[in-house]
Amino acid sequence: MKSRLLDLLACYTCGSPLRLHPYATAPDGEIAEGYLECEKCREKHPIIHGVPRVLPEPFRTDLRLRYPDFFQKYPDDFPAPPGAPAKTWAPSREVADMYAYGWSKFTEAWAEFRREFLHVVDPPLTRDSFRDKLILDAGCGQGRFSRFMLEFGAREVVAFDLGEQVDTAHQHNLQGFSNSHVLQADIYHIPLKAEFDLAISIGVLHHLPDPEGGFRSVTGRVRPGGAVFAWVYGWSPIIRMLQLLRKITRRIPRRALFHLAVVPTAVLHILNLVYALLDRLPRTRRLARRVPLRQYSDRSFRGKHWIMFDHLSVPIIHFYREGDLEGWLRRAGLRNIVVTERYKGQQGSSWRGYGEK
Repeated sequence: MKSRLLDLLACYTCGSPLRLHPYATAPDGEIAEGYLECEKCREKHPIIHGVPRVLPEPFRTDLRLRYPDFFQKYPDDFPAPPGAPAKTWAPSREVADMYAYGWSKFTEAWAEFRREFLHVVDPPLTRDSFRDKLILDAGCGQGRFSRFMLEFGAREVVAFDLGEQVDTAHQHNLQGFSNSHVLQADIYHIPLKAEFDLAISIGVLHHLPDPEGGFRSVTGRVRPGGAVFAWVYGWSPIIRMLQLLRKITRRIPRRALFHLAVVPTAVLHILNLVYALLDRLPRTRRLARRVPLRQYSDRSFRGKHWIMFDHLSVPIIHFYREGDLEGWLRRAGLRNIVVTERYKGQQGSSWRGYGEK
C-alpha cells in the first residue's frame, strides 16, 4: 500500500479518516503489513501482502481463513474471536470465489484484452478520456483494465474488488505503476471519498445481488463534474436458452465444468469459422450476417472458453435492456447521459452507460 492512498480513504460507516499503523515496509517504501483504523469507529482493517482489506462483516471474518499467518503473527491487534471462523456464503462472496478460480485458469492475453477494453468503452470513451484523471476501477478483478487506463495516461487509478484477485492485481499486473492503488473492498461499502474524476465498472454490476444499488454506490464516489461509465450484459432471445442450460451447469463442480465448457466453446468456434469463411466472399457476405454470435470471431479459442465458463458457472447473472440502464443513470441524478449498444442488433449484445455528475 502506498501511503498517499490515505488521502482518498474514508470509513465506509461514518466517513471519518483512516489512520495508518504499519508493521512492515517493503524495499520500495510501500506498506507490506499493518492495519488501518477508523479515527471514530475504531474498526481495524488489516493490510496483508501490501493490500488494504477494508471489508465489512461477514467478509472480514473470511480473511482469517484465507490469511491465517497474518492473524497469528499479530494477535494483540487482531485477537481471535471465540469459536472457529466459518466461511461466508453470501452471494457476492460466491461470485468473487468463482472469478478467483476462473482467472487462475486463464492466463492474461494482453493484446486481446486491450482490444476488448477499447471496444467495450468506445463510444463514449476513448484512450484520451483517461488522460490526467483520477479513476476508480470498481470490480477490478486482476487489474487488467486498470493497467490499460494507466497506460493511456491516467493520473492515478484506485482499483478494488471483493475477491482475492486483488493480490494478482497488486503483485503482478499493476506492479511497477507508481500511480496505482489496489484494495480489497465491497462495492456496497466503498471506503473512499467522493473525489474521483471518473468511476468505471465493466462486467461487474450484472453479477451483483442488487446491481442498481452497486451502481449508486460507485456513483457516490465521483466528484461533482466527474463521470461514471458502466457496461452490462444485454437481453436477447438466446438468453432463454442460456438460462435453461445454467439450471444444469450451476450444479456441476467448477473443476468439471471448466473442462465441459470446451464443448460449447467448440460450437461457438465453428460458428465463427463459418462466419469468417462466408464473409470473405462478396456473394455470401449477406448470408454471413445471419450467423449468430459472429461478434466473437476475433477472440482466441481460449478467450471464448473463458466466456463460456463464465456464463455457465457464475452464481449471479442479470441481463438488461436499453431502458433499464438509462433508468439507473437518471435515478442517480446524472446528466449528459449516453447509452449505446455493443454489437447492435446481435445475439449476445450488451449496453454501455455514461453520465456526468
